[in-house]
Amino acid sequence: MNGRYLWWEAGKPAGGETFKIQKEAEGARVQLERRSPDGGVLALNASFDNAWRIVRLELERDGRSATYGWDGDTWVGRIRGGAETAIPMAGELDADCTTAFFDLAFLARAALPPLSQRRIELLRVRPDTFETEQSHQIVERIPDATLDWNGVPLTVRCYRLTDDLGRQELIWTREDGLCLRRAAADGSSESYRLVDDAQTP
Repeated sequence: MNGRYLWWEAGKPAGGETFKIQKEAEGARVQLERRSPDGGVLALNASFDNAWRIVRLELERDGRSATYGWDGDTWVGRIRGGAETAIPMAGELDADCTTAFFDLAFLARAALPPLSQRRIELLRVRPDTFETEQSHQIVERIPDATLDWNGVPLTVRCYRLTDDLGRQELIWTREDGLCLRRAAADGSSESYRLVDDAQTP
């Protein structure tokens, strides 16, 4: 599966993100590239197990690089030329990265049945600084809906996310879990939208 997203900030284009998924016997490998309007390029390679849990994460941007992964229940990160991260007893936390594709993996791990919610404690790697932040998010699966997608009615799953500052966003996904769109719950702004995927009507 391949795809491309457009990102938005304050109503203006904020770059693109492309991804490629390669399924394997023990999970999946994902290659991702995110380009910003200033010409910066983030290259990301990730390995997941069959439950979409991150096994290894590699990031590179503007000559900087970092690797993250698990050593038992310790989350370990190494930033080239910078600090090392070691967060012990973190096995019950959900490791994540702020990209459009990673929302697919995040929601797959949450595995929410319809009309349910869950609070998830996060270890989130920032793609701009490569640092790990700890936070939490409340994820709700709200009623499915029909989305007008490129002029075609498409039945989608709907999720509402509330971060630790109380900010709410909605994510719409296909039935196979691929994220189509993310936007503020009040409709004031859009974060990203899928624009290129062979499986999208």
